[in-house]
Amino acid sequence: MNRVFLVLFFGLSVLLSSSSGGVLTGKVKNGTAGFTVPSDIKVEINEYRSSGQNPAQRTLGVIASVDSKGRFIFTDLPEDSTVAYEPMVTYQGIKYYGHAVSITKKQPKAQSDIIIYETTQSDSNISALRHHMILSPGEGFLNIKEVVIFENKGDRTYIGKGLAKNGKFRTITYKLPPDAEEVQLGKGAMSCCIEFEQGGFYDTMEFPPGKKQITYFYRIDAPEKTLEISKSITFSTMELDIIPLDPAIQITGPNIKETALTGTRTRMFVATDLNKASVLSLNISGLKGKPFNASYLFFGIFTGLLLIGFFMVYLKIKKNRRNVPEEKAIDAGIDKKAERERLVRKIALLDVSFESGELEESEYKRQREELKKQVKNLEKTT
Repeated sequence: MNRVFLVLFFGLSVLLSSSSGGVLTGKVKNGTAGFTVPSDIKVEINEYRSSGQNPAQRTLGVIASVDSKGRFIFTDLPEDSTVAYEPMVTYQGIKYYGHAVSITKKQPKAQSDIIIYETTQSDSNISALRHHMILSPGEGFLNIKEVVIFENKGDRTYIGKGLAKNGKFRTITYKLPPDAEEVQLGKGAMSCCIEFEQGGFYDTMEFPPGKKQITYFYRIDAPEKTLEISKSITFSTMELDIIPLDPAIQITGPNIKETALTGTRTRMFVATDLNKASVLSLNISGLKGKPFNASYLFFGIFTGLLLIGFFMVYLKIKKNRRNVPEEKAIDAGIDKKAERERLVRKIALLDVSFESGELEESEYKRQREELKKQVKNLEKTT
C-alpha cells in the first residue's frame, strides 16, 4: 500500500513539474449590442520585453481558440518580471487588444479580456471633448502645440469614409492655419496611419469606442506684434481653449471668453460648443514681433558717413583745383601740351608788353623768369 502511494505521489510530482510555466486566461466579448463572438476567432499573444537598453515587442508563435463562451487560455508562458503579455484578436481586419499583464513566479497566473466591435462609417458618435492650443511666442514667430481629446460614444468601431492613399479610409481630418510650417507629429499620431495633404493632414487609424488623444506642433511666422489665425473645426467640439505661455498675449474673437486654468493663475481663452465645419477666428496681440536688426542700422550709418566723406573730399579737391598753383595743377591731370602752349603765349604777350613800354624791365624779367620756370617744370613731367 505504501509502495503504491509512493508511486502515485512520484508520478503526480513529475506531471506537475512537466507543466511548469505561467498561465494567461481571458475572454473575448463583443461590445456591439446584439452581436456575439464568432466561434472561429483566434487569439494571439504579444510579448513586450523591457530588459536591456532596447525594449522589444514581438508576436509569439502561439494561437489559442475560444470556446462557446469566448474563453481562451495560454499555458507554459515564461515567468519573467521583465516581460509583459498582451492578448490580441484580429476581427474584420481590425486588431483588438487586452491589457498587458506580467507573469512571475510569485504570480504565475493572469487574466486579460478582449472586447471586439462591429464597424461603422458614420461619424455621428465622434466628437472632440477638449481641444487645447498652447501658444509659445518667439521673436518673429509663434510656436503652437495642439492637443485634441476625441471620444467615440457609440458601440461600433469607426473606420472612416473617403478612400485614402494607403487604401484605407480617412477617419479624422486635422486642418492647419494657411501659414503653418515645420509641422511635427506627437503623442497619439502614428506615422503609419497619418497622411499629409494641402492645408493639414488626416488619420486612417480605426477608432473603437472610447477616447483617444493626439498631439501635433507647428510654427507660424509673426513678424508683427499682432496675428490673425483662422482655425477650422473638423468635428463638433465641446470646448477649445487657447493657453498663451506669455502673459502679455491677448486673444479676442467671436464667442471667446477669458478665464483661468483650473487650480492655477494661468490665463486661457475659451470657446465652447463649436460646430463641425465651422471656422474660429483668433486675433492675437502682444506678440514679440520680428527683432530689430541693429546691423542694418549700423550698415546704413556707415554707408551714409562714407558717402558724406566722399562728397567732402570731392568738394575739397574741386576747391583745391581752383586755387592750386599752376605747377600743381599740372599734377592734377591738366593737359600738359595745352598748358605749355598757354605759357608760351603768355611769354609772347609779356614780350610785346615790355617792348611797347607797358612793363618796367625789372617786372618784365621777374614775370618772364617765372613763366619760363613753369615751362621747364612742365617739360620735366612730360
